[in-house]
Amino acid sequence: MLFFLLSGCAQNIGTGNHDLSPRLASLTLHAGQTTRGQAFQVFGSPSTISYTDQVLWPYAGHEILYPPGTREIWSYFASSVTGMAPLSYSPVRSRRQLIKVFFDERGIVTGWDAIPLNN
Repeated sequence: MLFFLLSGCAQNIGTGNHDLSPRLASLTLHAGQTTRGQAFQVFGSPSTISYTDQVLWPYAGHEILYPPGTREIWSYFASSVTGMAPLSYSPVRSRRQLIKVFFDERGIVTGWDAIPLNN
């Protein structure tokens, strides 16, 4: 019973990689240098992995141009909601973020893209 009472006081609910941010990506993902293993160490397991030979892929109204040589794409998704505590006057805020990391056939980063998914 105590668990249910305390869980109602939660200030933050989230899914995915909570450290996901364009700032972290810009500090750690360097085209032509960062390896697949290094990206895994920083961001962990991706939400999805896809393979492509296409040049253009639309996602939620945001067009992503693949960097030349891209063969593999790791997608990371994070979502969080704050301000949900009972008897709190703070507004409820949600934040959704998608980061795509592009790799060549050798597993080296060719680039990345951050897509905010907030409505």
